[in-house]
Amino acid sequence: MTAGELTAGELTADASEELERNRELARARKLGTELGLYTTGDYQFNWGGLEEKWLRGADGSWYFVTPNGELYRWRGKSNVLQIAGRLIKRHVFGDKSVRGDLIATFGDPPSRSRRNVFHDDPRRLTARVLRTVTTGPEVLAELASPGGSMWPVGTGYSDEERAVIARRRALDRLKGSMYGPEPYEDFRWTSADLPRVVRGRTLEALPSGWPERVDGFVGELVAARYQGDRGLLLADSLIDKERHWNALFAALGVEPPGLQTSIIVTLSDAGTVDLRRVIGRGLLGKPRGKLIDLAVEAGVLAPEKPPVMPFVRQTIVGGRVLRMGGPPVDNVAIDEEGQVTLVRLIAFSALLGLGLGYLCFRNVLLTLMVFMVGGVSAVGSLAIVYWSGSSVDAILMSMPSLVYVLGLSGAVHIVNYYRETAHEKGVVGAPLRALKHGFLPCTLAAVTTALGLLSLCQSNIFPIRKFGFFSAVGVVATLALLFTYLPSALQLWPPRVEGIGRADRGFNRRIHAFYEHMGDWLIKHHVLVTGATIVLMILGCVGLTRLETSIQLLKLFDSESKIIRDYTWLEANVGQLVPMELVVRVDQQSQYPTAEERRASGEATAGQRAAEHYQFSFLERVELVAHVQEAVEDVFGSRGQAIVGRALSAATFTPPVVDPLDAQRATLNLKLEENRERLMKESYIALDEDNSELWRISVRLGALNDVDYGAFVYQLKRVVEPVLTAYSFRDSVLKTIEAGRDPGAYEGNPWNNSSIAILGAADPRELASKSRDRDVAEPRQGAARDVATGNAGRTLEQMDDEALGVHHVFAKVLGDLLRAKGYQGKRAGRVPKRYLVWHDPIARPLKENATSEQWAQMLAGFDCVVLLRDHPDYDVDFIRQHAHALVDARRHGFNPATDETAKQQERPIDVTYTGIVPIVYKAQRTLLESLISSLGWSFVMITAVMILLLRIRKRQLVNIPGGLVAMVANVFPVIVVFGFMGLRGIIVDIGTMMTASVAMGVAVDDTIHFLTWFREGVRDGMERREAIRYAYRRVALAMTQTTFISGLGLSVFALSTFTPTQCFGLMMCALMFTALVGDLFILPALLAGPLGKYLAPQPAPRDRAAAGGGADAAPTANREVPDVLPIGTGAAQLSLADRPARHPPRERRERSV
Repeated sequence: MTAGELTAGELTADASEELERNRELARARKLGTELGLYTTGDYQFNWGGLEEKWLRGADGSWYFVTPNGELYRWRGKSNVLQIAGRLIKRHVFGDKSVRGDLIATFGDPPSRSRRNVFHDDPRRLTARVLRTVTTGPEVLAELASPGGSMWPVGTGYSDEERAVIARRRALDRLKGSMYGPEPYEDFRWTSADLPRVVRGRTLEALPSGWPERVDGFVGELVAARYQGDRGLLLADSLIDKERHWNALFAALGVEPPGLQTSIIVTLSDAGTVDLRRVIGRGLLGKPRGKLIDLAVEAGVLAPEKPPVMPFVRQTIVGGRVLRMGGPPVDNVAIDEEGQVTLVRLIAFSALLGLGLGYLCFRNVLLTLMVFMVGGVSAVGSLAIVYWSGSSVDAILMSMPSLVYVLGLSGAVHIVNYYRETAHEKGVVGAPLRALKHGFLPCTLAAVTTALGLLSLCQSNIFPIRKFGFFSAVGVVATLALLFTYLPSALQLWPPRVEGIGRADRGFNRRIHAFYEHMGDWLIKHHVLVTGATIVLMILGCVGLTRLETSIQLLKLFDSESKIIRDYTWLEANVGQLVPMELVVRVDQQSQYPTAEERRASGEATAGQRAAEHYQFSFLERVELVAHVQEAVEDVFGSRGQAIVGRALSAATFTPPVVDPLDAQRATLNLKLEENRERLMKESYIALDEDNSELWRISVRLGALNDVDYGAFVYQLKRVVEPVLTAYSFRDSVLKTIEAGRDPGAYEGNPWNNSSIAILGAADPRELASKSRDRDVAEPRQGAARDVATGNAGRTLEQMDDEALGVHHVFAKVLGDLLRAKGYQGKRAGRVPKRYLVWHDPIARPLKENATSEQWAQMLAGFDCVVLLRDHPDYDVDFIRQHAHALVDARRHGFNPATDETAKQQERPIDVTYTGIVPIVYKAQRTLLESLISSLGWSFVMITAVMILLLRIRKRQLVNIPGGLVAMVANVFPVIVVFGFMGLRGIIVDIGTMMTASVAMGVAVDDTIHFLTWFREGVRDGMERREAIRYAYRRVALAMTQTTFISGLGLSVFALSTFTPTQCFGLMMCALMFTALVGDLFILPALLAGPLGKYLAPQPAPRDRAAAGGGADAAPTANREVPDVLPIGTGAAQLSLADRPARHPPRERRERSV
C-alpha cells in the first residue's frame, strides 16, 4: 500500500514537472516568435568567453543565451566601425568580453546532474516557423479508422470489409495531393511492365527468375478469376487489384512496395518573414533552413548546393533526397538562383570589361580609374538599398550591373575628354578642362536616364517598381564619383602623354578611320539611310503589336536546376503542385442554425421559420463545396483536360455524402457540426467579419505542362459560376411554388403536394453509372464524364459550354438541390408528395405534339415548369401560356467577358478565385501594360527634357520639332529590338521588360554627347555637315568604347542559368549596340537632312576683338578641320590654333546645350 502511494506520488510529481516544462517551453517559444529568433549554424559558441550560444533576431540584432538559461540582447552592432573596434579590442588587447541586456531567464539553473535545456539546445528559444505539419499516413489512418469519416455504416459489411472499403475511400480522397498514383492502378500485369511501376530497392530484391514467376502467377489469376480475359483484370476495381498485387509479391517472397506519400507544411507568420530560414539551402554563408535541418536529422539527404564557380556542372545526389515544391520553394529558389548567378558571373564580367578597357586605352592607370567609377557606383547602389531599409530581391540584383554600365559610360567620356585636352594643352589643368567639357552632357545624360528608369515606378509589379526607383537613384549618384574622384585621380596620377599617344594608334585609329568614311557616306546618302530607318521602325511597330508576355515561374530556371528536377519528380510520383484557391462564401442569412444555436435561441418566430426553409444546413454547405469541387475535377481533372489534380477541401475529410433523401442525413449533419471547429483549425473553413463562412477549395495545377493560366481561369469561371447559378434557381423555383399556393393548403412544409417539371435534360441520376457500388467505387464518376470524352485534343480556348459539360453540371446540381427538399420521381409507381419529372427532348421527342392539347394539359398539371435549354420541340410561348408557372433557366451559362460573377452581383453565395494561378495571370497582363506604360512615360519625360534643352535661339522657350527629331534615335533601339521579338514570337518576361526603359535612357546618354558637339560646331560657324564630322571626331570613339566595354561586359550574363538575368544580359547587349547604330548612323543622317535644321542652333556672333582681331580668329564655314583630332602624333595632332574658335581659349563662355 505504501509502495503504491509512493508510486502515485511519483507519478503526480512527474506529471507536474512535465506540465511545468511544457509551460516554460511555450513561454520560450512565444518570446522567440516575438523576437523572430533563429539559429545561424554553429551558434558561435563561446565567442564572448561565457560559454554562451548565439541566436539572431528578425531585426538583425544578436542574442546570446548563457549556461544558466539567461537570454541577453547584445549591445554591439554589425557595422564597419564597431567590427574594426572589436577586432582591435579582441586581438590586440585580448578583451573578449560581451555586454548585453537581460531579456528573460528560462529553465532551471544547471547542476552536476543536468544542464539547462535551453542552453543545451537553443532551438527551443527560436520562433515557430511551421504552423502545421500534415503527413499522408497520419491522415489516411485517421480517415480509415473505425468511426472515422470513411468508415462504412450500416449492417451489410463485415469488419474486414469495412476496413478495406474505408482505406479505399481514404486513398481515393488523398490521391494526387498526399499520396501518389498506386503502382497497380495502371499496371499491365505483365513481367515486362513491372520495372516501370516498381523501382529501386524492391526491384533489386526480386528473386532470380522473377519474370517467369510473375507471368505464371498472372496467367493462373486470369484463368481462375477472369475467364482467361486479361481485359477484365485491367478493368477491375482498385480494391481487387490491390489484393492481387499483394498476393503477387507474397508469391515472390518480397515485401510489396509502399505507396508514395508526402508531407504538407504550412508556415507561420514568423516563417514567412524570411523563407530562407525555413527552406533555404544555406548558400553564400547563409544558415540552412529549419525544414532542411529537420530532414537531415531524420536521415534524409539535404538538397545539393549549386556550384558557385562558373562552368562547373551541378552534382546530382541520388537516394533519399529531400524534394520540395510550392510557392515558398519557388520564391527561395528565385532568390538563391539570382544570387548564385551574380556571384558566378560578376567576376567574368569585370575581367572582360577590364580587358576591353585596356584594349581601348592601352593604359593600366586609366583603365583602373574608369572601372573604379563603375565598380564603386555599383556597390554604392546596393548600399543605398541597405540604408533605405529595403531589401535586395532577384530582380534588383540586376541593378548593380546597370549602374556599373552607366557609371562606366560617363567615365569613358571624361577620360576621352581628358586625353584630348592633354594633347591640346598638356596635362597641367587637364582634369579640370575635361570636367568642364563633360559636366553638362554627363549630367544631362544621367538625369534623362534616371527619368527613363523612374518611369518603371508606375508599374503594378513591386519588384519592377523598386528596380526603377533604386536604379534611378544609383545612376544620379554616380555623378558624385564622376565629378570628384575621377578628376582627382587624373590629377594625382596623370598618365604619361607618350602612353596616351600610343593608345591612339592601332585599334582606336582604325575606329576613327571607319567613322570618317562612314560619316561621309551617311552625309551623302542621308535620304537612303532615313528611308531605311523609317521602314525598319514601321516593321518594329508592327512587331510591337504582336508582343506576348509571360511570367511562368518555373521558366525562370535552367532545365537542370534542382527545383525543376524536384517538380518533375513530384508531379510524376505525387501530384500537381501549382496552387489555386476557390473560396466559397456563404453569408450568415443562408446558414441554417446549428442544433446548439437553436437550443440557445429558444422557439423560433414565424418569420425565422419561414427563412429557415431556404437556408442550408451544415451538411448542405459541405455538399455545396463538393458540387464545386466535383465540377472542377470532372472537367479539368484526369477524366477531362488533365490540367488539375485532386483538390482538397472540407468535403475531402467528411464522410461520403449520402442521398439527399437518406434518413441518415440528420445524424451526419450533427456529426459534422461537432467537427466544425476542427475544420476551421485546419483552415478549410474561416469566418468573415460579417460571420459569413468561407470554404476553401485548394486546386492544384501542373507546373510543367505549360497551361495558359489566362485561358484556364476564364474557362474555370464558365464551369463554377453555373453551379452557383443553380443555387439561385433553386430559390427561384421554390419561391415560385410557394407564391402560387394558399398558405392554408399545406401543413408545415410549403412544398408538400407540389410538382415540378424540368424540360431540356434527362435525370442526371439515371445517367450516372450504376455498375459500381458507391461504397467500393474507384474515383467517383463525374457529372461531365460523358461530355468530356473526346475533348483530349481540344485546347481550353476551343471548348464551349457543350464541351465543358456546363449544362450537365447545372442540371445535376439543380436536381440534387431539389431532391434535398424532398422532390423525386415516382417510387414503385406512386407519385410522392413532392414530385419531380425530367424531360429530355432528344430521348423523348415531342415533334408534332409540341403544341398539342395533351402537352398543354401535362404542363398545366405541374406547379412549376423549369426550362433548361432551347430545343425545336419547345415552343416557349406555348409553354408559358399553359404552364402554371415558368422559371426560365436557359441562361444558366456564364460568359466571363460579358457576365458578372456571383460575387459582383452580391449574391448570398459566391466564389473568389485566388492563389498563384490568378496572380500569375494578372501579373502577365500587368507586365504588358507596365511595358507600354513605362515606355510611354519614359518617352514623354525624356522628350520633354530634350525639347527644353535643344533650343536653337536665345529666347526660344521650347524646341518641339528638335526634341522629336532627337527622340527618333532614342526610340530606335526599343522599337527595332522589341519589334523583332514580336515578329519572331519571342516572349517578353520580367527580365526583358526592364530593359526597355533602360535602353532608352542609355541611348539618350550618347545622343546628348553627340548633339552637344554637333551644336558646338554649328555655333563655331561650321555648316551642319561639317559639324557632323566634328562631332564624330569628338565622341564617336568614346561612344564605341562605352558600347563595347559595357555591352560585351554584360553579355557574360547571357551564360546565366537564371532566365531573367540571362535575358537581361542578352537584351542589354543587343539594345546597347542597336543604340550605337541609332546615335552614330541614324542621328547623323537626320542631322544631314532637312530635319537637321531643327537641331542646329544659330551661329554665335563673331567677336574679332575678343579673338585678337586676326583673320585666323574668324570662323569660316569652309575652314579645313583635321580629320583626326587628338589621335596620333606629330602633324596629325590638333593644337588650339587648329580649332575654330569665337573667343580666346581661356575666355570661353559656358553655354547650355
